[in-house]
Amino acid sequence: MRIRSWLVGIALATLLSSGCGYCETIRCWRMNHPILGRLPPRPAPPAVIEPTVPAPPPGQSLYPAIPNGRCCSPTVVPPNAVVPNGAYYAPPTNGSYLSPASPNSGLQPTVPRPESSPTPGSSLAPLPSPGWRSASPPATSMLPPQPVQPADHRVPATSKPDARGSSNRPLAGTDLPADIARWQTPYEGVASGLLPQREGWDWLQQKGYRTVLHLKLPGQDDTAIRNEVERRNLRYVALEVSPQTLQRELVQRFNELLADRSLQPIFVTDRDGTIAGAIWYLHYRLAGKLSEEEARRRAVQHGLPETDPRPEVAAWWLAVQNVLKSN
Repeated sequence: MRIRSWLVGIALATLLSSGCGYCETIRCWRMNHPILGRLPPRPAPPAVIEPTVPAPPPGQSLYPAIPNGRCCSPTVVPPNAVVPNGAYYAPPTNGSYLSPASPNSGLQPTVPRPESSPTPGSSLAPLPSPGWRSASPPATSMLPPQPVQPADHRVPATSKPDARGSSNRPLAGTDLPADIARWQTPYEGVASGLLPQREGWDWLQQKGYRTVLHLKLPGQDDTAIRNEVERRNLRYVALEVSPQTLQRELVQRFNELLADRSLQPIFVTDRDGTIAGAIWYLHYRLAGKLSEEEARRRAVQHGLPETDPRPEVAAWWLAVQNVLKSN
């Protein structure tokens, strides 16, 4: 038995020392086998490549460059720690991050203050805090409503001195007659309106009017009006006209009276404005060369209605149209 054990040991030793010819024999048999020789060989296990990190140059760090030329490793700031000036910190690690203070936490941002106060006499003033409010609102006072005077649409007369140096024209824009209806001033030194009352006659005398041109119907009694005029040392001139007697010759006589400088300032008047409106309409068309629309507008201002159902109004408009058609 002992001899057999030795022989087995010697055989194993010889086999190992000869390069494992047994393994080569088995491999050759497997490759020549009719079934096992057709199987593909087993794939080799994948190779594992470990990432290589290049080493930093001598004297440098893998961390980003820090301002002012300082290089140091990042420092994690612990909670409630005091931060020194100029320190560089990395992002906080898990569990050490503190959320920002909420709006209701009571923390207020710090407002930086200037390093030096303004010099005396400068116009700089400290800025107010965000919650600044005026101690007292500006004082305001409400004034009571003021009375508004009604607008006077009457055309005032102009004032111009005469040869003697005194003003005989009504003052422009001041002291208009209170009881003279349809007061108009077509030209300087020429005014027009309805028959005034006693105060109106006095006003004309005070303003230096010289002549009153009364437009009336033929045969109309004018004694009372003449007395009022002459009693105030004014010159009275009457011009009788009707729709039947209205002609170019009467309009020409009217134009001559207006142009007579010795009669100015002159006041043209009638009872209700219809006669004056008709005469003024023809004067504006023939002497003034105004358009039909403008002359009609001014005639209405003098007292001749444009739309009136009264027969006498229609008669005057028909009369002026006949005068314009005549040669």
